Amino acid sequence: MKKNNIAILLAFTTIFGINAVMASDFDGGRSHLKSFTFRSEVKEHSKKSPESVNKEEAGNKENLAAGEVKENKMPIQAQATAEAVVKSENKAEIKELLEKIKSGNKIDVITLNNGVKIIYKKNTSADIVTVKMVSKIGSAYETAGNNGISTLLFEMLKKGNAKLNAEQIAAGIEKTGAIFDTEVSKLEGTITLTTTLKTFEQNFDIFADCVNTSTFPEEELNKEKQFLTAAIKASNDKMDEVCSKLFYRTMFENHPYAFHQYGTEESINKLKREDIIKWYKEMLVPANMTFVVVGNIEADVIKKAVEKRFGSLPKNDKQPAVIGEVDGKIKAGAKPFTALKEVKELKDKAQCFIYMGFLTPGVDSADYGSLKILSTVLGGGMSSRLFSILRDKESLSYQITAYYQTLKGNSALIMLMGTQPEKYEQAIASLKREAKRLSTELITEEEYNRAKNKIVGTYALSRNTMSQQAQFLGTWDALGLGADFENQFLEKTLAPTREDIRKAAEKYIDIDKAVIAVIYPSGKVEVKTGAKKQEKK
Repeated sequence: MKKNNIAILLAFTTIFGINAVMASDFDGGRSHLKSFTFRSEVKEHSKKSPESVNKEEAGNKENLAAGEVKENKMPIQAQATAEAVVKSENKAEIKELLEKIKSGNKIDVITLNNGVKIIYKKNTSADIVTVKMVSKIGSAYETAGNNGISTLLFEMLKKGNAKLNAEQIAAGIEKTGAIFDTEVSKLEGTITLTTTLKTFEQNFDIFADCVNTSTFPEEELNKEKQFLTAAIKASNDKMDEVCSKLFYRTMFENHPYAFHQYGTEESINKLKREDIIKWYKEMLVPANMTFVVVGNIEADVIKKAVEKRFGSLPKNDKQPAVIGEVDGKIKAGAKPFTALKEVKELKDKAQCFIYMGFLTPGVDSADYGSLKILSTVLGGGMSSRLFSILRDKESLSYQITAYYQTLKGNSALIMLMGTQPEKYEQAIASLKREAKRLSTELITEEEYNRAKNKIVGTYALSRNTMSQQAQFLGTWDALGLGADFENQFLEKTLAPTREDIRKAAEKYIDIDKAVIAVIYPSGKVEVKTGAKKQEKK
């Protein structure tokens, strides 16, 4: 690669800040687990068309307020420039780029006397600030009996506090054009405020009141339970989502990752107001409250703002007991299968949906980079093996991809596809064939470069707003890697050689120990694939 390409990208990082060349490590993580707010899911099934909902939500996020400053967005041509970087065989040039990224991505960590932590990164691209409170909470820390309680809790934080009711909270935020939202996944819950500097103090007051003095009104709780159960029903009508849940219940049986963040209709309906309040008091303590702040604001201003509103909370430098218990289970690891395991659910559908996966280590493994590249070669885009062979050449699928989710402890390398029932047996055979090839053959140089291009290109697109940057800083911290992992991600992910990748495939891809989850049409004769019923170790 010519030196001027590196120079262009280095200049780009300098002009626009690091927010211009960052992207998602979760291209196959959150998106495939459908970790979005459940109100959007309900809207999609309302009288509004999905297209109108998408446009409406995109519009809301694009503008903080009419006439106010917008965040700088990364020019689309930067992706092509970023992708050129990994084609270079000059390691010194790539090292220079990585060092430039780190120098433009200074991260400070401040801990208040009571245990509240602040992760701060200055971004001067616009007069905007994002504050994201991140807590270790979510479906991994729940039980079958209270599954979904974290999602309910975080939605309820916006539904009434000692000063304002739900309507007043919404009106107070909306009149300034700010964004105020919550999200819960397996391992973290977040409440996020994105606002202009001009209205930061007044909006952060509302944020703080919601976190510190929520009253959890019974009437609002009943509404949220109705929204959530409606979202669960809608989710259970989608073949890919039902198949995803079935796969995770099977792969991670008796493990914290088995549960979905929405819970079940049964678990949600059983939850009472006192359960929510107890979970709130147990989990939202100073030692489990990290404020990730990205924006054009000084560190001392942020420290004073957080200290003013949260510094008087009773000192508590110990995390909730349930976090230690669950983290112990995650560290112990999921039990591997000793034979192929296939599970099926019948649905009144015309097509069938397949998840096939292999137990792997998570983000804290030395093989993380190899598995990221492996999953990209296998199913990352239209040039991937699954798409080009199973879909284009063999005409086996109308939807197909692969991903490796970023989790700590264990994760899974997953292939998923939708196909016709009469092609089911051939589809299973082809999935097995392509998975096995990875452990017996080196990926080609072209595939290797293309996969790294895609990873860097995705990196260059998915952290181009302050909110996205804050999300990753908070996630790395919640995973126990520290916020500074953000500065190490590309280096670790791009480091493996083709032989490293083949060895990782050989280590983790065992066709005889795969997990296959299938949603199959109830009116069709089931096809047997030879899977044997077996027990975990």
